[in-house]
Amino acid sequence: MGLFGSGKSDFEKISDLIDKGLDLMANEKYQKAYDCFNKAIKIDPKYSGAWHNKGWASLVLENHEEAITCYDEAICLGISQHEQNPRNPFPSKSLLDKAYVLGNLGKHEESVTCFNQILENNPDHDMANYMLGLSLYQLEKYEESVVYFDKVIKLYEDEGLLEPHSFTLFDYDHEFPNRLQLGLWASKSRSLFKLKKYELLVECASIAIDMFETWVRFGGPNATTANYNRQQFIYLWQAKGEGLKNLGLEAESDHCMSVANDVESNSLYFLHSVF
Repeated sequence: MGLFGSGKSDFEKISDLIDKGLDLMANEKYQKAYDCFNKAIKIDPKYSGAWHNKGWASLVLENHEEAITCYDEAICLGISQHEQNPRNPFPSKSLLDKAYVLGNLGKHEESVTCFNQILENNPDHDMANYMLGLSLYQLEKYEESVVYFDKVIKLYEDEGLLEPHSFTLFDYDHEFPNRLQLGLWASKSRSLFKLKKYELLVECASIAIDMFETWVRFGGPNATTANYNRQQFIYLWQAKGEGLKNLGLEAESDHCMSVANDVESNSLYFLHSVF
């Protein structure tokens, strides 16, 4: 009926249900959101977005196997639609979310398969490269994990997004920019420690620490993200200290551990420009 009648088209009904479901997710009413996405699927079982969002709701409701099933449907539909018309987006988000669920279940080999599917379509997908590095770390493939962490760093370097001036491009009322996240550097540091590459470990941790201190001078994290970033920052100082210790530089190592202890004892450390 659409514009010319009192009834709504199936597309309009689905759009309304998806919008309502997303609002409910934002308000933490996950079961009701799940029901909305399920109703949308009943109207059109080939609507990939409804399957994706049902997977998301299932994940939050801790129904992991159902979440995987939903993401599989979204992926199959998305790939088919993309092959029929390349203007339709490749289902990278569904693959990423499926890989996340698999990783939480300890199925890291299957996660790797998902990330490789994304990278076959888009080799420069930053989050797929980063998360693939994390999965390889869990599989104790430390050399390979560093390759993917370095690839993400190179992507950002090429875009000029690791330069201090680029920090002004982001909204610091929310969080440390994803592309500059401490987790990337901390993850690389963990792999280097496992590989006993202590000089590279010290270099990696130092770069991350300097970057984060620069960010603090530009405004720093708010109360919402301060604790996460504080934990990463503590780890980086500790990692640098361990690297220096293994290089026989005891005094420098002790200084790093002292800074880490100072940060750990001050929960409001990043809410002040202390550097």
